[in-house]
Amino acid sequence: MTPDITADRDVLMLAVLGSTAYGLAHADSDLDRLGVFVAPTDEVLGLNGTQAVDQSVVTHNPDVSLHEVGKFCRLALKGNPTVSELLWAQRYEVLTETGAQLVEARQAFLWTSAVRSCYGGYALSQARQVRNQQLRTAKAARHAVRLLMQGTYLLTEGRLVLDVSEHREHLFTMGELAQTDPQAFLDRFEADLAAFDAVESVLPDRPDTERVERILVELRRAR
Repeated sequence: MTPDITADRDVLMLAVLGSTAYGLAHADSDLDRLGVFVAPTDEVLGLNGTQAVDQSVVTHNPDVSLHEVGKFCRLALKGNPTVSELLWAQRYEVLTETGAQLVEARQAFLWTSAVRSCYGGYALSQARQVRNQQLRTAKAARHAVRLLMQGTYLLTEGRLVLDVSEHREHLFTMGELAQTDPQAFLDRFEADLAAFDAVESVLPDRPDTERVERILVELRRAR
């Protein structure tokens, strides 16, 4: 039996993300959970403090990933798509008062260059899997198209839309195209990527790191 990695950690946030949150799950889909925990302040202030705030723990069956809150904030400020999703989840299995503060401050993590770089970059990395004819080509293609959709929502509306189920037919059609005609998919993707790069952004030029820093410092002081 897989141990519960949340049991002995001070978990601030935990939610089911991935295909379930996207509205794209099917019978064989995994249930992916992502969460944030806080390391004891004594550990953070000690000799191994750098290691304490750079922790991630992962288990499989069930699939659970936890990031220490310091690492989580750094990744979210860089625009990491997977990490950022946790701030925009529709439902939480765990959400403490501090976790709610991070959710309320989610706009502070957003800035134009990070979204363009990370969402466009992650989408391109998925498209390269199609180009190289790697395994799970259809899934990689769906990820590539979804990332550009979500990145566009962020740039044009200032919010991350996780549930893309209204685009389900299009996403799966693009996945099938990647399998049957990879070049045709790549031509479509390159056009979509160019359009994404040209989108006018409503986001600021820099994140509000001061707001994030205040939440993080207050959290450490309270432990």
